[in-house]
Amino acid sequence: MEPRNGYFQLHIEEGKGTFLRVYPPKGGGEQVKVAEVMEYLTRRHYENVDQLKMSKALKTMPEGAFQMKLSEEAKYHENESVVLNMTPDKMKIYGRFYPPSNMGQQLTVKDIVDELIFNKVQVGINQEEIQKFISDRHYCKDYILAVGQEPVQGSDAQIEYFFETNLNAKPKQNEDGTVDYHSLDMINHVRQGQLLARLTKEVPSIPGSDVMGNVIKAREVKKLKLNYGKNITLSEDGMELFSDVTGHVNLIAGKVFVSDVFEVSADVDASTGDIHYNGNVLVKGNVQNGFRVEAEGDIVIEGIVEGATVIAGGNIILKRGMNGMGKGLLRSEGNIVSKFLENCTVEAGGYIETDCILQCKVTARDEINVVGKKGFVVGGNVKAGKNIAAKIMGSHMGAMTILEVGIDPKKREEYYKLKEGIKQMRKKLDIMKPSIVDFSKRLKEGEQFSADRIKHLQTLSQHYKELKEKIEIDSQRVEMFEQQLMENESVAIKVGQIIYPGVKIVIGEESFYVKDPMKTCKFVKEDGEIKSTAY
Repeated sequence: MEPRNGYFQLHIEEGKGTFLRVYPPKGGGEQVKVAEVMEYLTRRHYENVDQLKMSKALKTMPEGAFQMKLSEEAKYHENESVVLNMTPDKMKIYGRFYPPSNMGQQLTVKDIVDELIFNKVQVGINQEEIQKFISDRHYCKDYILAVGQEPVQGSDAQIEYFFETNLNAKPKQNEDGTVDYHSLDMINHVRQGQLLARLTKEVPSIPGSDVMGNVIKAREVKKLKLNYGKNITLSEDGMELFSDVTGHVNLIAGKVFVSDVFEVSADVDASTGDIHYNGNVLVKGNVQNGFRVEAEGDIVIEGIVEGATVIAGGNIILKRGMNGMGKGLLRSEGNIVSKFLENCTVEAGGYIETDCILQCKVTARDEINVVGKKGFVVGGNVKAGKNIAAKIMGSHMGAMTILEVGIDPKKREEYYKLKEGIKQMRKKLDIMKPSIVDFSKRLKEGEQFSADRIKHLQTLSQHYKELKEKIEIDSQRVEMFEQQLMENESVAIKVGQIIYPGVKIVIGEESFYVKDPMKTCKFVKEDGEIKSTAY
């Protein structure tokens, strides 16, 4: 037997008065609640109802219905009614029905729908639930009369690459402490016709709506497209990439590149001229003083690099190192791995791995690891976005060595340029403002100006406005950089053996000068200052 809650009903008899009849639950249904009865009677303006008497009667209620007199007067007959309640998230409307008095009218489907619409319900009216009540009327029971539409979350687009996208160019360290710079496989070999990547399109999200018709937004899905360079074919449906040639493949800044390796079998010198190539370059010999090697991909040089320029869109690997003679330059969008670095400028978009650094200007967006048997950094300026690690830092001769960590060196440079730019723009505003204010005042006072004068002041005002907007934009970027400088607690400068006096440590905006030799330690930033801890 289906459970049926207990309920109550007004019974009106002419000449006898108005009575409340209470019917017990059936099949394990819920008992009538005094509070619900009182709320119903209050809405219908019944006063002086003995709530205590009613409560006692409900507690001692016989198996059948019982009746309680509410008034000596025969009140008006009451029609069947429904009380609507909405959930806090506005996603459901519950209806609780109450029976008519003995001569009252019953609700129709239209009556119930009209009541929902009157209460501004616009979405998800549950006709099935309404019909269920009409067919078998249960009172003092909640019916779900309207349900909102939940948003349907879509899925992000995805790209699957069929080659290694994260090659590890870090050299292996041998048991004797030396580093193997020869086994550095940086090439993803690819054959003509090989599948390189597959795109799975995004599935758009579908917004929902609560019962009142308010739109519930779904999360925006991520859209992607296949970005690729030369020697690659896109399938007709735009979903797959294939290689047109046999060579190698790289993923650089989200773009797939395929090219043949340009190989120089001997030195880069007067016999070859400068090298410019849109793929990878392999130099079997040396790069002599004054020459230039540029590639959009990786550059591998098996010999020595002298006072030359080497620029790569990918990684740079120098198997024998570089003596830049004070003018050599290595610049890579990726990582740089070199046997040694001496008297040169080195810039890496990733990390730097080397056996030693001597009198160099070195910057890396990621970390700098001076590994191997020597493992020293002496002289110059070495900057890393993350950590710097070496066995020996500085020298017993007190060589001035600056070590900086905590923010991408390029961003640090941009930060200082922005601050200086804002300072200069504010000076210009201070010069322009009096002229603009004076002109506006005189114009309001009725003074006449020539057309050229007015045009000049309009141009000045526009320039003033543009400078203020530029200052606001640049100031927001400066605040972002300053936040990054504050959030550099996790970076460190790690000393494997010893650090000598003459070394300057910079973490974020804080600096520390080493005054005494210190062994096996780590410099970190804590509570706004640089501290040394055990390593």
